Amino acid sequence: MFSSIFSTAPPVDPTAPNFHSVSSTVSENELFGELEPKDTSLLCAGGFVTETQTFYVITEDGTSVMCQVIHSAVGVWYPTIQFTCKIANPAKGEKIWKSVNVSNFVTPPPGGFDKRSSKADEYSVLYKATSDPEFPESYTIRANLGNDLQISLEVTRPASIPGYKVGKGPEGGYSYFGTDPKKADGYVIHRFWPRFKATGHIIRSGQAESIKGSGMFVHAIQGMRPNLIASAWNFAHFQSEELGGVSAIQMEFTTTETYGKHGSGSGGVVVNIGSLVIGDKLAAVTTETKWPGETSSGSVVSRASQLKPEHDPDTSYQKPSEIEYEWKAPSVVSDAPGTIEAKLHVDLGTNESHQGLIEKVDILAEIPYVIKVAVNYVAGTKPYIYQWLNKTKLSITGPEALAPGLSSGVEVEGLLYNEATHIYLLTNEEILNSRIPVVKSQQQVNGTVVGTLLETIPGLSSSYVLSCTMSSRIARIVPKPILRRSDRRSISRRQHSSLALVSTTSTIYRTNNLSQISRIPYQPRISTSTVLSLRPILHRAFHSTPPSNGVPLIPILASFLKASAGFELARVASRIALTFIPILWFRNVRSHKMIKYAALHGFPLSEEKQRRHMKMIRRTTLMLQFLLFVPFALFWATITASLEKTPLTGRWRMILLSPEEEDEIAAKLAGPGWYHSVGEILTEQGAPKAIPPSDWRYQWVNDTLRRLESSIPILSREPELCPKWMEGGEDSRPLPPPAKFPLRPRPRASEYLHWVCKKMCKSDDDAEVLPPVGPIPGVPYSLLVVEKPESSNAFSYGFGPEGGSGIVVYTGFLDEIFARHPPELQSTPPPAPKSFWSSAFGGLFSNSQPAPSHPIPTSEQTAELAILLAHEMAHLLLSHHLESLSSVNIIIPGTLSIASDIIRVLIFPITMLFGPFVNDAVAQLGKVGSGELLKISEYCSSTHQEIEADVVSARLLAHAGFDARDAIRFWEHRSGEEAECAKPGKHEPMDNVSTSSRVARQIMGDNSTHPVNELRVNSLKEELARWESERRKAIAESSSLP
Repeated sequence: MFSSIFSTAPPVDPTAPNFHSVSSTVSENELFGELEPKDTSLLCAGGFVTETQTFYVITEDGTSVMCQVIHSAVGVWYPTIQFTCKIANPAKGEKIWKSVNVSNFVTPPPGGFDKRSSKADEYSVLYKATSDPEFPESYTIRANLGNDLQISLEVTRPASIPGYKVGKGPEGGYSYFGTDPKKADGYVIHRFWPRFKATGHIIRSGQAESIKGSGMFVHAIQGMRPNLIASAWNFAHFQSEELGGVSAIQMEFTTTETYGKHGSGSGGVVVNIGSLVIGDKLAAVTTETKWPGETSSGSVVSRASQLKPEHDPDTSYQKPSEIEYEWKAPSVVSDAPGTIEAKLHVDLGTNESHQGLIEKVDILAEIPYVIKVAVNYVAGTKPYIYQWLNKTKLSITGPEALAPGLSSGVEVEGLLYNEATHIYLLTNEEILNSRIPVVKSQQQVNGTVVGTLLETIPGLSSSYVLSCTMSSRIARIVPKPILRRSDRRSISRRQHSSLALVSTTSTIYRTNNLSQISRIPYQPRISTSTVLSLRPILHRAFHSTPPSNGVPLIPILASFLKASAGFELARVASRIALTFIPILWFRNVRSHKMIKYAALHGFPLSEEKQRRHMKMIRRTTLMLQFLLFVPFALFWATITASLEKTPLTGRWRMILLSPEEEDEIAAKLAGPGWYHSVGEILTEQGAPKAIPPSDWRYQWVNDTLRRLESSIPILSREPELCPKWMEGGEDSRPLPPPAKFPLRPRPRASEYLHWVCKKMCKSDDDAEVLPPVGPIPGVPYSLLVVEKPESSNAFSYGFGPEGGSGIVVYTGFLDEIFARHPPELQSTPPPAPKSFWSSAFGGLFSNSQPAPSHPIPTSEQTAELAILLAHEMAHLLLSHHLESLSSVNIIIPGTLSIASDIIRVLIFPITMLFGPFVNDAVAQLGKVGSGELLKISEYCSSTHQEIEADVVSARLLAHAGFDARDAIRFWEHRSGEEAECAKPGKHEPMDNVSTSSRVARQIMGDNSTHPVNELRVNSLKEELARWESERRKAIAESSSLP
């Protein structure tokens, strides 16, 4: 409201165009825009952006294969990445559809790939540019989607068929939503490989099958909520090997009513993009925009026409019985000028006799029914996809230079894979434009207005509910599951009796089999006509994918409370309760005393007064109980929501940070942010000097760190990747047994909610629902080697991907390693040490000193370095820094604040007698006590984390090829040099430094904050002894098997 009053922005014309089609700024001779490398790079944007990489293949035996990577970021939740594969052949009755939420997603993946590639535990899509002049680009797709489906596929693009977008330059291919394209509400972009060659194999339930055929690739981005972009989609993909190779594709969408040529309400704009490949050459690029109420007059044609629609009772949509696709555009082949036209007509059959139907897909089938109804009702969406695969013929005319006989017209036979997607219920033009009049001479019977319908729409049944406009009062549609009949009983989801509709004036309307409309007695203003509009109800379940019913209230509440704001809410609620509890308690005491006084002194209260006092006491008691319960429940609900099990060790811990807050921390530390943060920590002890990456010491530390990183994926799948852990004897290098709690990073909120909903809705016959996993943050870790001979230590810091976490190593530790053994020497010219900032950000390193000699690290020295690096890497893997941040900054201060408030309220009747000075002294005493308790909790937390990091580092060392037993000797040797952290007296005064500085010093491994080394050594010994015990137990069990 106030923005409209005080805003300085010019007013927007409500009739101004708020949709700008991709074809509106492109002439017919500039339709072809060749793809640049960044066009098909993964954007991986947040907000409401959905991005897909889709590969469609039609094999020689008539099978359709689709592989798709979906990166979706809906709202404030973390993105969800899915890999989907669908293999279908209606002629053989074959169909496989697998879709998984992937884990450990990364782009670009390691190995020199760019962001056109991506990788996860379940799949990899790797782009390669080759020097082959005939096939300059390729993608390799590999996926392991379970024991019943594995895929290996390579697609190569011929040089004669370049990838394209509509329009040239960086803005080519975009359709914008909003009045100003530069500040658009959203956008849509499609980039294509119109034809490629595909080879590979599929393993289905252990049976390998070869793949060979042709296909297409599309990289699409929807930069807005999907339900706001389009009300319907059409897609066509035709492949034929005749005429040297023919392909025809179309991608078409219809905007919602909100976006059109004349502002909101003028929508329903149809945008179509297509292309033709003839003779294995890209022949034409087509695009067409059809504005509602206007006749297309352009020379370029690109359209899909759904013919002979019939009502489909399974989906409540109008299903086409036939579809016709048309293409017409100038040739883009320089030596074959002219106009190319093509037409394709396909028969899809009827409801009783489908032709080539693969599946009707209910997109929302996997979510619980309650959420599904809410989406249907609030957003108005009910998305379904029809998928077909049919043999058909494509008629083509064009320049003779493209193919023999083309000028007189040819027909090529091939296979067409096509889709028709419906998102909104009112997508069919006949229903959208239907306005059914009621008899104009309305009757009043006992104050009830009755009107009989003059006509009905063919195909509609009583499963439609009624929206009525009468005398400018609009009746809103109520979802059928929550409707009530006139006898107040609930209506079944499948009941087709008279339904109630509630108007904005709380007037009740009813429908009686769509034959009449009546109104409960009320004297309305009688108009000369009443208009009815029909809309399908949202109740019918789709037969091929049964709905899942569940109420995800608990996970939704938990995701809300698992945030720093959740604890603050509990603290504020406790303060409000503590403010009113004394007042209510005194009221209760006063009422009790009045009743007691009257009874003792012979002044009995009247029954009315006694009832009033007792009623007041009961109400006050209920209010007291409520005020006590709410903060108590919020506090423990927040604690419970923040609980999680630490990977690999299974220790319960609390991290009270929401995924959004964790993402914000990671974003600040990403890239150069980590170096800035570490630099601020290091500069507290003086100006640091960093060792440049060309120095042999940096290269040695970096090589050892990367070797340890290579073992991280094993921690997620130890039973599969390390099955021979039982082999070897007591004297050989020990390997750890598979961890009971594998490395599964904390899931994002949307993944956790999806997992809990599936868990709640799973039946006994369903497969096990595995917990969600997300990408392991941080790998590869950042590294900094600092010149500081007097410090023999290292520390880890940070959280998140893109270099947001890393390790700092002091040269004093390296000097200590080499001091133990006289090493061999090798002459190399190390550069002179530079400042921290120049080395951290790639400064120039001059070589002005003479070339000294440097030692060659031995395997024993590398093992000692690996032990310290593995310890610090374990801190990063287990997200100890997030745990410390949550504990020190949120949980402990918040708990102490609540406890302090309670104590002050309890002793207030005493302290108030001594005036403000005593109250101030009590408050100050509380602050001092809270500070001391905070220090103690920090020491205990650090002790647990250090011991846990030692245990996990042993597992890292073993999988990386080191001997984990060396870690015991290493920490025993250092036990005499390191002080114990459990002695608070050795701490410097902490009142002079901020909490963040205290945490940073603990993370750095300050001598006064390390835990007792004897505990660390004993914990390592117990862990290795457990490994040996588990090994013997597993060998004994395996030998006892027949």
